[in-house]
Amino acid sequence: MRRQRSVEAGVTLIEMLAALAVSAMIGLTSFTLLESILRTEEGVKGRIDALFAKDRSFQVFALDMRTALDTELTENGALRLRYVSHDILWRASDEGLVRSIQRAGVPPLNQKLLTEAASLHMPSSDGARVVLTLTNQDIWRQFALSSR
Repeated sequence: MRRQRSVEAGVTLIEMLAALAVSAMIGLTSFTLLESILRTEEGVKGRIDALFAKDRSFQVFALDMRTALDTELTENGALRLRYVSHDILWRASDEGLVRSIQRAGVPPLNQKLLTEAASLHMPSSDGARVVLTLTNQDIWRQFALSSR
């Protein structure tokens, strides 16, 4: 003889196991999705930080170019910017971009702005422009030399 189940009897073991399995799948999917989002965020943040560093370097270079009294591309490919009280020497190489502030009687202050390969060159014979190129990413900016 079979007993009648009342409406208030609750859930069976099978129903409980099915609900637990569905909850576990939802939890595992949520955890995997959250982990993927966090990994993507770290990668994007690293790229944004690198882009800001490059932009900051270009801005400092442009400011130095605008405020220099005289400019000269040296024999070794460095750019010398002359000011009243000091010179700023920009060197670009496979090791990165270095800005060196030089004053008479004081050791130079070297600032390594970028750690990736870069180059400086004057594309025209008139000496009116300087191009700063980050060679690995093919990123470049062109700057007009001051004509004072």
